[in-house]
Amino acid sequence: MKKNINLSLFLVLIITSLNTNAQSTFKLKDLISQQQGLAAKTDPSAELQAILPEMSIIRQQYRLERNDEFFGKNNKPYYGESYSLAIKVSGGTIFLSDVIEPWKGDSDYARDNASGNYNTSLYWTYQRSINDANYNSIDLEIKGESDYVRPLNADKTLYMHTDAISDFGLSIDKETGSKKGYMIWAYTKSEISDSAMVVDIRQSQHSVEAIADSALVTMNPSTPEKIIGGIYVTPKFERGGRVQYLLSGVAVRNKSNGWDLQLLCSDDKITKSEATNNITKSNDSPKSESKKKKK
Repeated sequence: MKKNINLSLFLVLIITSLNTNAQSTFKLKDLISQQQGLAAKTDPSAELQAILPEMSIIRQQYRLERNDEFFGKNNKPYYGESYSLAIKVSGGTIFLSDVIEPWKGDSDYARDNASGNYNTSLYWTYQRSINDANYNSIDLEIKGESDYVRPLNADKTLYMHTDAISDFGLSIDKETGSKKGYMIWAYTKSEISDSAMVVDIRQSQHSVEAIADSALVTMNPSTPEKIIGGIYVTPKFERGGRVQYLLSGVAVRNKSNGWDLQLLCSDDKITKSEATNNITKSNDSPKSESKKKKK
C-alpha cells in the first residue's frame, strides 16, 4: 500500500515539474516575442533621430508695395508671413511654395488687395531647426530672377534651392516602383502663425506605388490645419547591416487646403527657367534698406 502511495506521489511531482517547465518555456517565448515586437517599434524612432536634424522651419515675411512705398500691418514692418517645412538634401534645400509666395492663402491679403493696387515684396527670411525655438536670418536669393531656385513639380508647389554645400543632407530617391517606408509629419501644438510654436513629430508606416507620370499621392492626415509639413522616407539596406534613409517624397498643400504627397521620382522635365516665372521682383531688399539707414 505504501509503495502505491509513493509511486502516485512520484508521478504527481513529475507531472507538476513538467507543467512548470512548460509554463516557464511558454512565458520565456512570450517575453522574447514581446521584446522583439518592442524593438521593431522603437527602431524606426531611433533612425528618426538621424533624420530630424535635416528638417527645419522657414519663416518667410512679405510686405506690400505701391508707388515705391512699402506697407506692413499691425505696426510691423512686414504685412504677413508663412511658416513651412524645409528639408536639407545633398546639394541644397527643398521647401514649399510658401517661401516663394507667402501671400497665397493669406485671407487678409486677399481682402486688402482685392483691387490689385498693391504689389508683393519678399521681406526677411528666417530659419530654425525643428527642436529649436531660435530663428536665424538667412538669404535664399529667391528675390527676382535666380539661378539657385527651381520647381520640383509641374504645379510649382515644391522648390529646390541649390547651394555649394553638397556633402551632407538626405539623398533623394528618384526611382519608380513599389516603396515601403515611413511618413513623418511635423505638427504644431499651437497656431502655425505662432513664431514660438512647439513642434510634435508623428510617424507611421506607409507604402506607395511611384509612377513617373503620376507622382502625386492623396493623403488624409489627422488635423491637417495643424500640419507644418511632412516627408516620406524609405530605407536602403547596405553592406554591413547599415540602413540609409532616402527622401522619396514631400507633402505639399492642395487646393482644398489638405495635403498630398509629392514623390520625387520625376523632376527632370522641369527646367530651371520655369523657377522664376512667378517670383515677384523686389526693388529694395531689407538688407539694402538697413544699409541706407546706417549711412
